[in-house]
Amino acid sequence: GTFTDLTSTGNTTLGDASSDTITVTGSLNSNVNFLDAATGAAYQINGSDATGAGNGGGALSLIAGAGNTTGAGGNLVLNSGAGGTSGNGGAITLITGIGGGTTGASGDITVGSGVAAVAAKNSGAVNVASGTVITGTSGSISVVTGNASSNGTSGNIVLEVGTTAGGTAGSIS
Repeated sequence: GTFTDLTSTGNTTLGDASSDTITVTGSLNSNVNFLDAATGAAYQINGSDATGAGNGGGALSLIAGAGNTTGAGGNLVLNSGAGGTSGNGGAITLITGIGGGTTGASGDITVGSGVAAVAAKNSGAVNVASGTVITGTSGSISVVTGNASSNGTSGNIVLEVGTTAGGTAGSIS
């Protein structure tokens, strides 16, 4: 049916089968929270799989809000769960899709800051840092290329600084 305003209290189910489609045309006006469970439950948000031969899967983007006039854009924070009283905090893992068949390559991971909109402005920094500790050991930062099997070639590690037409070039220290 069609409703002008719909309010539901208590437990609510939308659809009754995994093949049901649910469309949200408006804007969500609240947080989205998954149900707490005694043992903790894993949830995931999936993009769409391609069903036609030769078609790529659907992209999935998380985009923070844009600022207005002099306002800054919204931050995008990926924050894993905190550990219990003596438990470890959760990890954040970024993994690309595996290549298919004998010729498909896995996807790239790109970490970078945006391009400055005006020539006189700066781009954002890219920082990689391990955590701070009081008495323990701070985490390591490792840069490791993949291994090669048989007649393959393992990856290179390249550190480059930007070039400049008339300013001061960066350095590696």
